[in-house]
Amino acid sequence: MAGVGAIGNRSVFRQETSIYNTLTAQKTITKNLKVNALLGSELNILRSLDQGVVGNTTATRDFLNINNAANFVPFEYLERKRLIGVYANVDLAYKDWAFVQLTGRNDWSSTFRKSNRNYFYPSFSGSVILTDAILALKGQDVLTFAKLKTAWAKVGREADTYSTDVYYEPANPQDGWPAQIVYPFLGVLGRRLQDAVGNPNLGPEFTRSWEVGTELRFWKNRVSIDLTHFNQRSTNIILSVPVASASGFLSVVQNAGVLESGGWEWSLSLTPVQTPSFRANVTFNGARIRNNVISLAPGVQNISLGPFTTAQGRIEAGQPYGVIYANTLLRTPQGQLVLNPTTGLPSLDTRGVQKVGDPNPNWTGGVTTNLSFKGLTLNFLIDIKSGGDILSRVIGDLRRTGTVAETAERPRFGADGLPPKDYVIDGVVGHD
Repeated sequence: MAGVGAIGNRSVFRQETSIYNTLTAQKTITKNLKVNALLGSELNILRSLDQGVVGNTTATRDFLNINNAANFVPFEYLERKRLIGVYANVDLAYKDWAFVQLTGRNDWSSTFRKSNRNYFYPSFSGSVILTDAILALKGQDVLTFAKLKTAWAKVGREADTYSTDVYYEPANPQDGWPAQIVYPFLGVLGRRLQDAVGNPNLGPEFTRSWEVGTELRFWKNRVSIDLTHFNQRSTNIILSVPVASASGFLSVVQNAGVLESGGWEWSLSLTPVQTPSFRANVTFNGARIRNNVISLAPGVQNISLGPFTTAQGRIEAGQPYGVIYANTLLRTPQGQLVLNPTTGLPSLDTRGVQKVGDPNPNWTGGVTTNLSFKGLTLNFLIDIKSGGDILSRVIGDLRRTGTVAETAERPRFGADGLPPKDYVIDGVVGHD
C-alpha cells in the first residue's frame, strides 16, 4: 500500500581541536614582593558535518527504509569555526597578605567579518588579608581571619557561525494540510532564502562586571561570613531581532541591546558541634539579584523568547529580563470580569497580550548540612526560591478541558446527558 510521508538517513560528524601554548616566569623583585607572569596562546578549531538524505512518496506504508521512497533530496550542513587568542597574566604578591592579578586577552574569531574580528578584554582583581596585614589583629581568638576583595573584568563573546550573511537552503520534501508544493517539483529541486538575515556589521558582545566583598571567620573558624556586592552589564548583546515579514524575512542578527544585573550574595557557615569523633556544620547561603533590560536596538520594542505567541517571555527595554506576556480577560477598574451579554462568558481583552508576571525571584537561598562521625559523612541540602511568577500552559489547558480537581465543582453533564448551560460566572455584563 502506497503512502505519502518522509523518511531519511542521517550522519553527524563533529571535531573540535584546541591547542594551547604557555610560557611562565617567576621573579622575586624584593624580599617582600614576588611576581608570577604567564604568556599564552590558544587555537580552537571546530568542524562539524551533518549530512543525509530525505525521501518522500513511500511505496509501502510504515516501511522505514530509504529505498522505500520514490523521491530523494540529499542535504549537507558544514560548519567551520576558528578562534585564535593570545593572553597574558601577571600576579603580584606582597608579604603574602596583599595580592593583585592583572589579565588581558585578545581574540580573533572567524564568526565576524574581517573589520570586526579582532577584540581585546582585560581584568583586574585584588585582595588584602587584614588579619595578616594589621599586627593588632594577629592571633586573636575572636576574629580568626578577615579579608577584603575586589575585582573588575571585561569579557568578549563571539557570534554563532554564519551570522554575517544570508544563505540559500534546500526546500525539503513536505506533505500534510493544506496543499503544499512538494519538492522535487516536476523533477526539479528547490532552494529558498533563509528566514533569518545575517549582519555583515555584527561585532562581539561584551560583558563588564565588578564586585567588592569580604570574608570573615570567627572563633577559630567556627563561624564564617562571606558577603559580596556585584554588578554586571552586557553591551552589544547578540540577538535575533524580529523584522517586518513584508521584507521577506522574519529576523536579523544584531548587536541589539544592553542588559544589566546586580545584587548581593552571602554565605554564613556555623560549626555548632566539633569533637574528636563528631562534627556538625551548617551553611546558609543566599542571593538577591535584579536583572534589567536597559535598551534595545533602535526601532525594536521587544524580542520574544517564546515558547508561544501567548504566553511568552520577552526582552523589553525598561523591564526585567524575561517578563511574561499573555492574553488576559477584560476586567473593570475594580477587577471584576466583564461578561459577554450574549454568551455570559468572560470577554477577552482586545488590547492584545499584557504583562502578567515577572519570573525573576525576589531572592534565592539554601541550607547545607554536613554531619561527620568517625569517617561516616551525611550531607543534605534544602534549596529555597522566594518570589517569581510561573505561567503554566499545561495547567491552563487542563483547566480549560475540565480534567483537574478544581473544575470538579461544575458538573460536566446534566440529567439529560448534555453539557449544562446554566453556569453563572461572577462578573458584570458588558455591552455589545
